[in-house]
Amino acid sequence: MVELAQKVGGENHNLKYVQLPVSMIMPEAFAHKWQEVKEENQTIEQNLFQVARKMKVSVITSSSLAQGQLSQLEPPTDVFKMSTRAAKHLQFSRSIPAEALLCKIKWEERLLIVFL
Repeated sequence: MVELAQKVGGENHNLKYVQLPVSMIMPEAFAHKWQEVKEENQTIEQNLFQVARKMKVSVITSSSLAQGQLSQLEPPTDVFKMSTRAAKHLQFSRSIPAEALLCKIKWEERLLIVFL
């Protein structure tokens, strides 16, 4: 994304934020190293949050409950001592350790909830 922004807008492209879904069924942004970054004379793979931080791009996550589907699915672990499945899934999203992560958003009917 940053390379595309640089091609279109040059070095002062102003790309500052990206939004993407992150949940127990969509953990790729933090669990997998699939973003290639050139450092010195080599290309390394890192997760999206690591690359975003290096590129000074903040990440906003959404779809913590996968449009409500996860509220019906029991999480694979009992790490979070919450009373409902939905609360466990939201706690999972809130607990992602990533310095580039700006906030998590969740829609409830017509209400926008932002977790900072």
